[in-house]
Amino acid sequence: MYYYLHGLITFHTKDSIVVECGGVGYDVLVPHVDEFPIGENLFVFVSYVHNENDEYFVGFKTLEEKKLYTALTSVKGIG
Repeated sequence: MYYYLHGLITFHTKDSIVVECGGVGYDVLVPHVDEFPIGENLFVFVSYVHNENDEYFVGFKTLEEKKLYTALTSVKGIG
């Protein structure tokens, strides 16, 4: 569904970043916020997670990290 976001990193929280794309700020959960410097224009590879209680983006610095996450979460019983 979503492959990546390309935009300006505008904000950090403890476990997420905000990526501004076309005037919209997307909250993206990431493992290491310090890998995404505020003020930088970056590609953030994302996986969109949705279930009956929540929906959110999980972001990755590299495509390889995203592929590993996708492989791990495709295994039944891991989520």
